[in-house]
Amino acid sequence: SLKILATTYRALRVQCDELETRIAALVSVINPHVSNIVGCGAVVSADLLISIGDNPERIHSEAALAHLCGVAPLPASSGRTNRHR
Repeated sequence: SLKILATTYRALRVQCDELETRIAALVSVINPHVSNIVGCGAVVSADLLISIGDNPERIHSEAALAHLCGVAPLPASSGRTNRHR
């Protein structure tokens, strides 16, 4: 019922907050500079560190990092219209 759903949601929200706190602590130990990026929370910071790995030299530009993280713009042009997704 709705009451069980709400109780489960609250319990999972508490677990999620605890995990995010633990992830933030680990990220700050591994590379505290990533945590200072505006708009980059603990989970995204951890994802960046995992994507880059122990070989940051392979990321030679911002575009390379965007492609690695899957956030590079995709061309969606048609005819004379130039746009990206």
